[in-house]
Order: sequence, then structure tokens, then C-alpha cells
Amino acid sequence: MQINSYTFALLSLYPLTALAANCGTIGGANQCVKFWTGSGCSGNAISYKPTCNGNCYQYDNVRSIQVRGNDVQGTNCVLYSDSRCQGYIGETGNKKGDGGCYVPPVPAYSMKCWFGC
Repeated sequence: MQINSYTFALLSLYPLTALAANCGTIGGANQCVKFWTGSGCSGNAISYKPTCNGNCYQYDNVRSIQVRGNDVQGTNCVLYSDSRCQGYIGETGNKKGDGGCYVPPVPAYSMKCWFGC
């Protein structure tokens, strides 16, 4: 089997669907990261449950993000301008409850998020 650049590009753009559990709605008692390609945290979102591993997740054109802890421990995400989690843009801050909507100054192409660390 040969892996071509197209297959690699698809895998690198959509790791969340294969590697992380969707967390559903932002409210409730569970940790969650939700992000949108549109500004203002509205419309169709992608979500996942962050861990303490600090994995670098790649996604094209993130324009807004919302995080939530579990009311005891917090969730924090750092956004990057490149696909390798190197070009720091900004971060959500450590949020124990609903974190509100964070809109980075420029679109993000990767992120690292932590929960309960």
C-alpha cells in the first residue's frame, strides 16, 4: 500500500475525528473544547474532550473557540498560526466553567489544549 501526499494531507487536517472524543454541548459538567471556522462561536462546530497530554491538533482556519472545565478543574487552549503548534497566537486562559468565546487575532491552524493538569 502506498501513502500519497493527498492521504497524508487528509489525515493531518482531520485528526480530531479519529483521535479525540466529541464532547457534545459546551454546557454541563464535562470538559470540552469547541471551535468554529466562523467568528463568534456560532454555526457548526467541532468539539473534543481535552486531556493532560497537550497533543497538537491541526485544523484549517479556526476563527473562534470556546472551552469549559468541569467546574473543579480548568481547560486551557493555546492557538497557533501554523500546523505544527509553533507560531503562538494566543490562548483562552484556564477556564473552570463556561469560558466564553475567544476570537484569535488571526485564524489558527493548530492548537494544544489541556484539562486538569
